Amino acid sequence: MKWKEKGILQRLMIVAVILFSIELLFIRTGFLVPIGFASLCMYFGWKKRKKIIWKLVGWLGVIILIALAFELITIRLLFFVLLIWGVVQLSNRKTSAYNVLKQDTASPIQNLVIGHQTTPTSPYVWKDISFNQLIGDSQIDLTGTVLPERECFIVAQQAIGELTVVMPYNVEFSVKHTSLFGETKIVESSTNSNWKQNIYYETVGFQSSTSRVRIITTGFFSRVKVIRG
Repeated sequence: MKWKEKGILQRLMIVAVILFSIELLFIRTGFLVPIGFASLCMYFGWKKRKKIIWKLVGWLGVIILIALAFELITIRLLFFVLLIWGVVQLSNRKTSAYNVLKQDTASPIQNLVIGHQTTPTSPYVWKDISFNQLIGDSQIDLTGTVLPERECFIVAQQAIGELTVVMPYNVEFSVKHTSLFGETKIVESSTNSNWKQNIYYETVGFQSSTSRVRIITTGFFSRVKVIRG
């Protein structure tokens, strides 16, 4: 995507946030309590997700929040504008989109709306991984592939979910993780669940290594775990 197009999308999102705030604070004030309730359900559902009951509470919060969101005029308008934008971009780049689709098909990790995915258990050919996922967990096991002598990339955008990367002992890596709320566990170090996480970590030999992996993740309610295997 060109920088000009990125700027248009950024301005669109800023305007949407402003309109959303005005509608919520001055027009649909009755939505504040149910939105707060849904947010608490999602928070505790994520915090205590190991128990089934809290997972259900979390999903209840998600459903309530989605239902409330589509009652807001701003969200409907934003959805319509983004839909039109997507159709225009698709029609303008039909050929390039087809080529990208063919390339992505070979990747062991795909773009996913809801669900869980993992790399193959059998040996596979390495290809840089870049994917978007709305809800769900992903596991990338690098012990089942041979990394080339260059910098390899794993770029993940997950709204809600967990990303686990199994890293070979002899591979140097770095992690840059940004999320609204989440936690990280990188080899022996870890962080507690907290808001506005912005974590950067790199192994001792990362800068000098010719074969290394750079992991970049962003999310809303997300957890990142990198372990040696």
